[in-house]
Amino acid sequence: MMRSIHDVIYGPQSIDEPVLEAVLATAAMQRLCHVSQAGVSGLLGISPDFSRYEHSAGVMLLLRRLGASLKEQLAGLLHDISHTAFSHVADFVYSDHEISYHEKMWPEVVRRSDIPAILEAHGFSWEELAAESGEFLLLEQPAPLLCADRVDYFLRTLFPAGLGTQEEIAWLLAHLTTHEGIIVVEDLEAARWMAERYIRMDETMWSSPREVALYWVLAHTMRRAVEEGYLREEDWYQTDRALWKQLHHIPEPKIRKLLSYVQADTIIIPNHEKPDFVTRTKVRTIDPPVLQGGSRFALSTLDPTFAARRAAHIKARSQPMSLWVTRPHSVPAQSSSGQQ
Repeated sequence: MMRSIHDVIYGPQSIDEPVLEAVLATAAMQRLCHVSQAGVSGLLGISPDFSRYEHSAGVMLLLRRLGASLKEQLAGLLHDISHTAFSHVADFVYSDHEISYHEKMWPEVVRRSDIPAILEAHGFSWEELAAESGEFLLLEQPAPLLCADRVDYFLRTLFPAGLGTQEEIAWLLAHLTTHEGIIVVEDLEAARWMAERYIRMDETMWSSPREVALYWVLAHTMRRAVEEGYLREEDWYQTDRALWKQLHHIPEPKIRKLLSYVQADTIIIPNHEKPDFVTRTKVRTIDPPVLQGGSRFALSTLDPTFAARRAAHIKARSQPMSLWVTRPHSVPAQSSSGQQ
C-alpha cells in the first residue's frame, strides 16, 4: 500500500517502498509526532513549532530528492528516533560534552522497538543505519557544511519564522544539488541568501538569550527532579505534553518554583552584576559550498563580506551569557527597559 505525504517544504510525495512505509508507521516514529523540534520554546509557542516526525520525514524526502540510496533514506528517517521529550534539554541534564544524549541512546532506543524486525524483513540491519557512522555523507556533515539534517530543519523554520517565503524556499531548493557526495549550492546569490538567514535564525532563536535561559531553567528543574527521584530515565521517552504534565504534578516546592519560570512571558534580562546564571551556548552557522566551474568553494572564500559577518556572529555568540530570569510581576519598574 502506497503512503502519501503532503510535506510543507517538498510538496505531495508518494512513498512506495514497503520498508519506509512500515518504519513510518511504527510506534517509535509516531511518538515523534508529539515531540517538538524546537523543544520547550515550541511547546510554549515562542518558536516555530513542527515535530521531530515532520523533520525526520523531511530529511528522508530531501535525501530522495538528492538521489540518496534507500539505505541512506532509512538512516535519515531514523536519525532522530532517540530524541527525548523537549529534545536537547536532556543534553543539559545528563552532561556529556563528548556526545549528545540522543546519539548515546540511539542504539538502545532502536533495539527495543519493532524497527529491527522490520528492517531485517527487508534486508537491512539497524546497526548499519546510525547517522554518525560516517557512511552517509548527504545525511550528516560537520558544521559549517551542508547536510540533509541541517538543511531540512533550516528550511522548515524559515517560513513560520518570517525569514523566507514559500517562493524563496522553492527557489533555494532548485539550486541545491550534490557534488562528490556533498550537498552544494549552484548559485552564489542563493548561497548568500541561505547563509545570511541561517545566521539570523541563530540570532533570533537558537542562541538567543530567551532560548538559552528557558533551556537552562528547564534543565535545572529536570536535573533536580531526577536527583530527587521524581523523574526516571525512561520517563524522557514520552511526548512533550505528557512529560510536561508529569513535571507539573511534582509536589516538591523548589521544583515547582523553578518550573514557574518556564513560561512564554518570562522576562530574560542581561545582568552582569548579579546574574542568575552564566553560561555559553552552541553557535550555529553554515558556510555553504558553492559549485563553480565544476569545483566547490566555501562561500566565505568567495564573499569577504559574508566571511566577516559570520566571524563577527561567532565571536559575539561565543561570549558567556550572564542572564537574570524573572516573572513579569517581579520586575521593578526601572528594569523594564532592559526586557528582551
